[in-house]
Amino acid sequence: MCSRTYSSSSSSSSSSSSSVVVVVVIVVVVVVVVAVVVVVVVVVVVAVVVVVVVLVIEVVVIEVVHVVVVVVVVVVVVVVVISETALGTIESVLPHCDIRSACTHHTQSHYPDTGPTRLSTKSKMPDTRRISCLYQL
Repeated sequence: MCSRTYSSSSSSSSSSSSSVVVVVVIVVVVVVVVAVVVVVVVVVVVAVVVVVVVLVIEVVVIEVVHVVVVVVVVVVVVVVVISETALGTIESVLPHCDIRSACTHHTQSHYPDTGPTRLSTKSKMPDTRRISCLYQL
């Protein structure tokens, strides 16, 4: 009788021990599966974010470069058109003023060895009409 009681107690202890092991194994498997799923989700999300950021940066940089090129071209064209229009207007208002050749004439008047000077017939002095017309503005 004593040995039988001992034996049944031993078998009940053995069955509770094996059920604890099964529960522990199930918990470990669930934790490992959840950890793997979380890692995979995080890797996929990071990859998608990186791809989106790279694409956005690429599009923004390309658009900024296009805008800068267009602005530079427009500014250069506007400056050229305005300067040519201004020179044409000044020369039409002051017909004796040749702005485009004034610098050359100015240089030749002050440094005779750089080229021939244009002399006025009355005073035998260099013709400074082109230069003086700039000061009339």
